[in-house]
Amino acid sequence: MSRTIELKSKHLVIDGVPRVLLCASLFPFRIVRNQWRQRLSAVKKIGYHAIDVYVPWNYHETSPGTWDFTGQHDIEEFLKLTREAGLYALVRPGPYICSEWDGGGIPAWISTDPATKIRQNDNSFIEAVDAWYDRIMPIIRRQQYTEGGSVIMVQADNELDFFDCDDPSAYIGKLAAMMTKHDITVPIIACAGQGDMSRACGDVAGVTPTVNLYPNDDSIDVDSSTRYYKQACNKYDIPLIVTETNRLHRTLRRLIGSGAQFVGPYLQVSGWDFDYGTSVNNWGSLEAFMTHDYDFGGVIDPGGNERPDADEARRLSLIISALGTRLALAELSHEPLSHILTGNGFDIDDPTQGMAHGCLDLEGGGKLLTLTNVSTHTMSMRPKGLTPTDGAHLLTSHRDIRIPAGTGAMLLHNVPLAEGITLDLSSAEPTELSGTTTVLSPPITAPGVVWATLNLSEDLSKTVLHMTGDVHVQRSGTRVLLWGNAGSLTFLDEQDSCMYIIEIKQPRIDYTRPEEHAENLYAIDVAHHTALWRDPLHRTSFLPPSLEAAETYSGAGRYTGHHSGITHVCGIVLRNACDIVEARYGTQHSGWHAANGDIWLPAEDTQNGKVTSFEVTARIWGHSNFDDSRVGSLKLSAHRGIDGCIAVQHIVDLNSGWLVKMESSSSSFVRPDSRFNHHVNIGSHPVPRSNLGSLSTTTWPNSVIYTKTICLDGFYAAVHMKHTQARCDIILNGKHIGFSSPWRPTVWLGPIHSGDRLSIIVNKTWGEDPGNIALLIGKPINDWNLRTQSLTELRETSQSLTFAEIPFPLRVDSPDGIWMRIPHERLWKSNDSMNTTVRMDGEGIQLTAFTAHYCLGRVVLGGIPGTVFAGGRGDLFLIPREEGDVILYAEPTRSSPGILRSLTVGERIDRY
Repeated sequence: MSRTIELKSKHLVIDGVPRVLLCASLFPFRIVRNQWRQRLSAVKKIGYHAIDVYVPWNYHETSPGTWDFTGQHDIEEFLKLTREAGLYALVRPGPYICSEWDGGGIPAWISTDPATKIRQNDNSFIEAVDAWYDRIMPIIRRQQYTEGGSVIMVQADNELDFFDCDDPSAYIGKLAAMMTKHDITVPIIACAGQGDMSRACGDVAGVTPTVNLYPNDDSIDVDSSTRYYKQACNKYDIPLIVTETNRLHRTLRRLIGSGAQFVGPYLQVSGWDFDYGTSVNNWGSLEAFMTHDYDFGGVIDPGGNERPDADEARRLSLIISALGTRLALAELSHEPLSHILTGNGFDIDDPTQGMAHGCLDLEGGGKLLTLTNVSTHTMSMRPKGLTPTDGAHLLTSHRDIRIPAGTGAMLLHNVPLAEGITLDLSSAEPTELSGTTTVLSPPITAPGVVWATLNLSEDLSKTVLHMTGDVHVQRSGTRVLLWGNAGSLTFLDEQDSCMYIIEIKQPRIDYTRPEEHAENLYAIDVAHHTALWRDPLHRTSFLPPSLEAAETYSGAGRYTGHHSGITHVCGIVLRNACDIVEARYGTQHSGWHAANGDIWLPAEDTQNGKVTSFEVTARIWGHSNFDDSRVGSLKLSAHRGIDGCIAVQHIVDLNSGWLVKMESSSSSFVRPDSRFNHHVNIGSHPVPRSNLGSLSTTTWPNSVIYTKTICLDGFYAAVHMKHTQARCDIILNGKHIGFSSPWRPTVWLGPIHSGDRLSIIVNKTWGEDPGNIALLIGKPINDWNLRTQSLTELRETSQSLTFAEIPFPLRVDSPDGIWMRIPHERLWKSNDSMNTTVRMDGEGIQLTAFTAHYCLGRVVLGGIPGTVFAGGRGDLFLIPREEGDVILYAEPTRSSPGILRSLTVGERIDRY
């Protein structure tokens, strides 16, 4: 029989059978290779049917033109293991994947090339993608489900509706054409990150739009939002495929109970980022650094262990399996829930009461009711219209459906079970529904007595009923009521032969909390050795190159600039600085700062001696996985490193003496945007003169221009807007230089001359304060040398060290850091699982961990000014058992020494 996968007639059909699938995200580049099989088995064990697999382009093209599909990078072997595990795969090869991965998967030498417009219908970019597809698509083609493999769908790009693509139709169309050129015959999809399905797929023929839904788990609106997109998909005549959503299985029930046929909670299998795979983005702050432990609380933790929600996963999978094609072919029901159930003390159809619900008309008859209590108290309901003549008085203590706060249930109503037997309603969920047996089990969150009401045909009204276990039955004509804890009801014919069985089972709880065998280390092996830096040196006459220009796409760069001699240095301004910078000159050490563009690093003390040498170290945390123009580093095309430096000699207060006028079409400069073109009446005889931002007006929002003449010559300068809350556009001699904001208070001006006209457009929506403005002036630093350091240099350094044991607390004050070792036997003395944890307590330190084959990532203790850490805990390393000793490279992150107080080995990942 041929293997087929189709998205047609509003259904997902595999080998001719309509299906509903649960899909767990599982990324092989975040799991060590010899644990791939275990993770796939863990997904299968919790009842999931499929995995979604991002394939980062820059993970396989490791440098321009150098490709790696071996070992840890062997994606084809992973897909083969997926097939062996009995799982389907949705493969997402980009070119852009997001996934909080460095650059969203696009290689930095492509994204930072000014001649290339990424994620656009741009010939240069399309040619680069074609080279990537030439490598990855043959692998995917061989592993297609139709060819005997696991791949049932392939995704083009990712969440394009988050990005300002000029021509989505042409762009997605070319990606799809390149896929089909490589004989991709399984469905091609394109997912909408924020619900704009049309822009995400470009409305390209042959590309199926899907949607990512990330609701508030406690919102009453989850079910209605899902129904909205289900109805939209009905118009496309396609199934509702939710490629990404929340991880909580209570929410996944709501999506399936409102019509979703493919549900992919992200991130259901956690991992960690090897070899500097981290990124920067805008999670909660501009900017945020993503932690190397990649964990959002999914059902499988980074070590491969189940979390408590695993039992809910198994229950949901059982319900999907029990309903089978009845669910896969179900349609949205438009019958009010109040026609079926009555709320005890509340209006069940009133969404403000806290009982969310979905309702599907099942194929073959009956309904699936998905009830979710998002209130803060237990809510109960009873069947509509129960009267004493129904025998309901016999179930006084068992007739309610009770749903505790924060839980839910999927219940059947009026569903045919067998010839002449219909399940009218039950307080239990269906975990098996076959031609001979129905198994009912109470929700995992509410075990105990359950009840069910059955309707029989007249022919079966006299059928013999046989009970076992704790099951009780009352019959009233053609109506049967049963309740109990565990047991069965069997319908017998006249020859005492079994006609049908209804079984009651209590929930099965398989989850067990991992044991903990934590051990505190009181001493550690330490080596003092300067980390290697790459030679030859890169030299420039004035502007230092970005790190990408020096062919460094991860790691660090150390810039050394020279000047004939500058006195009275009170800080430096760095231009286009990303991601982490520190400066040393004279006796000054700035400590580490997160930088997302131009940055002002004031000196603690004014320098009085001559300074001739400046050293700036820039570290790449990762290229942005998102695209956010509010700060420079969050553009997908942003470079890393620095491209200019001013040794600031004077700070000039510019708050007063500004000429004020309204913005007009006669302005000599080009306005970068027109969001604030609201008229403000300002006189011109004379032009008002005031402090920056002080004009009071009754017009909101507004933009007002403040202008003054500079009376300085022979300097380089930058504007610094201290404590600004407004967007301020900076204009020099009619040319728009840039803008300041709360996230980018410093703007590089470059050379200034006496008579230059500086204008500041202060844009206010509700009266934001532009802050205090200062002009930072000084001399540019030139004659730059650049040395770079990648993982290659660090690994090489770590392999030839001599260690000596030193007790905690450990002081880290060497500017080039120190090395530490945890021997393998110390790691595994207290733990016998696949992985063990190493947790650190300290401050003012970055630690980078190496094992035999991996850089496990970076942990920063005490934070870095200018950023937050997001995505995981950021306080541990996860060590694979077979990786031998762990080598830690510790660098101080501040001008004062860093302190490492302790290391703990073997503690659980989750702290309860």
